[in-house]
Amino acid sequence: PDCAGAPDCAHDTADTGGDSGDDTGFDTDTLWKAVAAGGVNSCGIRSDDETVCWGDNTYGQSTPTEGTYVGLAGTFYHTCGLTGEGFVACWGCGEEDEGQCDAPASLFESVSAGTHHTCAVGVDSLATCWGCETDLEQCDAPAEEVLQVSAGSQHTCARLADGTLTCWGSDAFGQSSPAAGSYTDVSAGGYHIETHISYDENRDPEAA
Repeated sequence: PDCAGAPDCAHDTADTGGDSGDDTGFDTDTLWKAVAAGGVNSCGIRSDDETVCWGDNTYGQSTPTEGTYVGLAGTFYHTCGLTGEGFVACWGCGEEDEGQCDAPASLFESVSAGTHHTCAVGVDSLATCWGCETDLEQCDAPAEEVLQVSAGSQHTCARLADGTLTCWGSDAFGQSSPAAGSYTDVSAGGYHIETHISYDENRDPEAA
């Protein structure tokens, strides 16, 4: 990862304990399998399967729980990792702990970290969320098959089996009211969502 020029970018926590710095402490020859950027820190999985984090560590979000991960998700106060076996481990939270680091002992296929909650898609294709002590219903996942889930700040969105979106939680800025359509990806931000709409090559471009 290259964080050149970013004021909050920092050294490898394995060497510095996560204190903020002016560079990453990595050489450009390092190979990575995955990387996840949080609010003020980042974590990555090296080609040797070691997970390292850099940046702010105020809440412990840059001190990975021991384990081998195949996927990562980061946000302001915590980071989560998905193991090859399908378990989720989360670290951080600190004084902002609302239960978002308390992953259930279930098997999952993907994980997404929100500000004060975490959501994951189980091997049964159902979304599960935890945390949310400040309850804005962002943990109230629907009991239907999902392809993807994305946790935002005070809301959560999921892509359903037919490609349409459903969102729950705060809708103060319209962030839980997605446009109709079939989508290939969804990402819930702080107070908005980003999507990739599927393209129908047979669709009439002149159609409304």
